[in-house]
Amino acid sequence: MHLFSTLAVASALVATSVLAHPGHDTRHEIAERAAFMKTSKRDLSHCAAKMKARGLEARAVQRRAAIAKSTREKRGLPTSAPYLRARDAASVLNTTHHSDVDYNPLTPEATLFSSNNSCILSPEVTQGPYYASGEYIRRNLIEDQEGVEMIIDLQVIDMATCEPVVNSMIDFW
Repeated sequence: MHLFSTLAVASALVATSVLAHPGHDTRHEIAERAAFMKTSKRDLSHCAAKMKARGLEARAVQRRAAIAKSTREKRGLPTSAPYLRARDAASVLNTTHHSDVDYNPLTPEATLFSSNNSCILSPEVTQGPYYASGEYIRRNLIEDQEGVEMIIDLQVIDMATCEPVVNSMIDFW
């Protein structure tokens, strides 16, 4: 009886390892993905004129500047000279960020907040949605944990139509 149960357990383990790793050839899938990526648009440059005509960028600049001003006011920071503060010479001279961008306190808000750092979603995404009906939707993820506050302003654009996607939800996890 002991030998039978040992054989049953051993065969079950072998069967699951065989089923879990089918070993199929993925070359066709890789070629299909490469063909898709070759014809896919990778940025929003083809939407720039349409987005500018709709005033999307101008509204984003205004919204982001207002968020920055409001956040500075909440913290008691000055809003008239927002990017100046005293620093010691040693820390300034020993810091390099290898940037070729020349920002200074007089840089216009339109330059600071109008950048188009697009993130194009790849075709492989984790399937969802993970939202359960009746689940609490939070606008503030901080809760009671310590840390550095990060303010995120997102725009979701349909790359086929260059139109904003309305009523979209973003899940951070």
